[in-house]
Amino acid sequence: MKRMNTEVRMSVLGEAKQVPRTSFAPRWLFALLLLLSHGSLQAHEFLTLQLGGSHHIQFAGYYAALFKDFYREAGLDVRLQTGTSRKDAIQAVGAGEAQFGIADSSLLQFFTAGQQVVALAAFEQHSPLILVTRKQNSLSDVHELRGKPVILETDSLTLQAYLQLNDVHPTLLPWQSDALEQLARGDVAAVGMSLLDLPPDAGSPSSPLALFPVTNRQLDAYGATLFTSRTELQRHPQQVKAFVDATVRGWRYALAHPDEVLDWMELYLPGVADTQHLRAAFARLDELVRPELVEPGYMQRERWQQIADRYHDLSLLARSPDVSDFLFDPELLLEQQRRQDVDRTIMVVFFTILIALMLCGIFGGFYLRLRDESRDRLRLTRELAEREQHYRFVTEHSADVIWTMDVHTTRLTYISPAVTRLTGHNIDDIMSLPPESVMTAASAERLREHAAKALLAWHDGALNDTRQTFMLELYHQHGHSIPTESVTTLYCNEQGEPVSIIGVTRDITERVAAEEVMRRLAFYDPLTNLPNRRLLKQRLQESIEHPDTRQLALMFIDLDNFKPINDTLGHEMGDALLAMVAERMHKAVRDQDLVARLGGDEFVVLLPHTGDEALMIADRLQTVLNQPFSTRGQTMQISCSIGIALYPEHGQNTKMLMHHADLAMYQAKNDGRSQVCLYCEEIDPERGMLHWYPAQDSGDPQLDQQYHQIVTATNALLICLQDPQGTSGNWHGRLQTLLDATRHHFAYQEQQLNALGLGDLDTHSEEHRYLLQKGEILLGALADGHFDTERLRHFVMHDLIMHHVNLSDRRFFAQLRTQREAR
Repeated sequence: MKRMNTEVRMSVLGEAKQVPRTSFAPRWLFALLLLLSHGSLQAHEFLTLQLGGSHHIQFAGYYAALFKDFYREAGLDVRLQTGTSRKDAIQAVGAGEAQFGIADSSLLQFFTAGQQVVALAAFEQHSPLILVTRKQNSLSDVHELRGKPVILETDSLTLQAYLQLNDVHPTLLPWQSDALEQLARGDVAAVGMSLLDLPPDAGSPSSPLALFPVTNRQLDAYGATLFTSRTELQRHPQQVKAFVDATVRGWRYALAHPDEVLDWMELYLPGVADTQHLRAAFARLDELVRPELVEPGYMQRERWQQIADRYHDLSLLARSPDVSDFLFDPELLLEQQRRQDVDRTIMVVFFTILIALMLCGIFGGFYLRLRDESRDRLRLTRELAEREQHYRFVTEHSADVIWTMDVHTTRLTYISPAVTRLTGHNIDDIMSLPPESVMTAASAERLREHAAKALLAWHDGALNDTRQTFMLELYHQHGHSIPTESVTTLYCNEQGEPVSIIGVTRDITERVAAEEVMRRLAFYDPLTNLPNRRLLKQRLQESIEHPDTRQLALMFIDLDNFKPINDTLGHEMGDALLAMVAERMHKAVRDQDLVARLGGDEFVVLLPHTGDEALMIADRLQTVLNQPFSTRGQTMQISCSIGIALYPEHGQNTKMLMHHADLAMYQAKNDGRSQVCLYCEEIDPERGMLHWYPAQDSGDPQLDQQYHQIVTATNALLICLQDPQGTSGNWHGRLQTLLDATRHHFAYQEQQLNALGLGDLDTHSEEHRYLLQKGEILLGALADGHFDTERLRHFVMHDLIMHHVNLSDRRFFAQLRTQREAR
């Protein structure tokens, strides 16, 4: 092998794996089949792993996967790239310069800040960070470091958390390469650093260094963690899983063959450390990985959540995030891929059969039509000679098309040469074809209707009404259609009986184009090409009045952080962003849904025949709009607040539905933006008591009865809170009744959801426990006479009713109804 520089590269023998992607925007049926069969996202030519520092024994598993060809066997070309800190790895992955990176629990700080990072595997079950002091200082307790100078490793969130947990506030100094020398000279009191970077004798009785481990029951953070970006995982899920599996193989091999890994490092990474230091560091690394207890790379969701909660409690995180979206779930990924493959196969078979049936019908229809037309052509040829005298008054040089038609058969008997200039067809072709072949089917039907009206008017004696004016859409030889206006009148024979229709047809293409421009200005937004408020109200009213409408949903969507982008980058960039937002929203919804723009950064989505499923569609819209937008060299990040109102439970007319969806949207903004809020009475400033309507039922009779009990108990508590003579004793009894009903409801609900196989049951159960715990705290405060009516009202109306019952629970109502119907 060649000696490796800072960048280590392994060539790949085969092409990288590609992840299939289904396309749903065909232009032709054949093109659709090709897209369904062969659509894919191009995988990377090579993969870059950004290390969280320079080459080190900490990355032994990756070296093993590299030199043992585990990556190559998985079809991957992998490069290892060094950096100066963990922050470099996070920034490189976020910018797309690397596909994977290595960090520690500090990764939560970037996830909470909005960066789309996903933890794939934790290869150090405990953080290697420790506090090092001199034995000469005789420090018996970490609290003795208060006010003293301490050097901490760069970006060491774990060390900061340890100091705050012990209420120690030293004078923090940035990391320096000679930190241990400064400690030896007594310039600093302690150094926060990795256990793997210590001298081999550190921790022994003869060593001058004293060690303070930061891992304890209060704080036990993961160490080195492999991660990627959400975009990389979505675009190349199979490639990500292959990389993780190969890396786990590398770690297994490195831990089982330490001498081989150390020999490789000494040969191909000279200058990293001496042999004695490497072997001592590897022994410490083995204690951090703990392969005899857990599989390399194993992560526990509950432990990550505890770490995030602890950091948040110490104000190291702005909020305590739900780590479900932070962790990689390979089983869920494979299941989704299998379902996509099955769906794609079914669609290909379906469209193949459909196309075959259509072709049979088309060719059969062509055969019958051509056969009939051939017979009619012979008959018309004979009749033309007999009726030639009827056509002498028709000018052969008119700019307009002049034609005659038999009133009984509605077949053309004459047409002027101007038709060739108008349609490109010659006269003989048009004369031999039925109306459906020279004009649209709707135009042919309109022609027959006006001919029938003219005959009826003649029979009724209303001769003035025999003159008809109507629109026809003709086919041009090149395939496009031509709008025309036709004026017709009846022609009678010597006996005074109508035998023909005489018509004059004029090209009105320019007039129709002008009218279309006016129509679009009246009903469509010129910037986004979406329907405007006027057309939205019209379609909403039509949907409500349609006899088949049982339910529908209306979404009000307001873009978060749009104004700063518009003010900073200019109105042209803001307009471009709005157009991209409109395009993404249009692609994210179903064909029957209507996306409209009200103005500014406000949009509305009309979802016909939709109930609780609107919540899932809202989640999909948020996911789509949360992805970065790029145009003209600029990358922009926005989010959206969505308010939802359902028909008929939230309003039975256009005005009320739009008002309630608007209220729900503003409530979503008030809840912190980038939220989804389903309208309920408690967010309406004009509300009274709560009501549970039949349209809100889940489909499970016992669950619905429990919801009725919870609403009844809530109303009783609200009435008690509004009583100026009320006492804490009265409130305590009402709240106890509500909590008992809620506890019974939660237990039964979890039983049903477990039988249903809800994938996110643990998160839902955790929310149940949190609500009951919060209720018990308020109950205890009422019992002690220490109570806050606003806090109690907020818990009942906002946390329990609006957020949990009206939003969280309703996300699985559709599954409950489907299961009940299947029974």
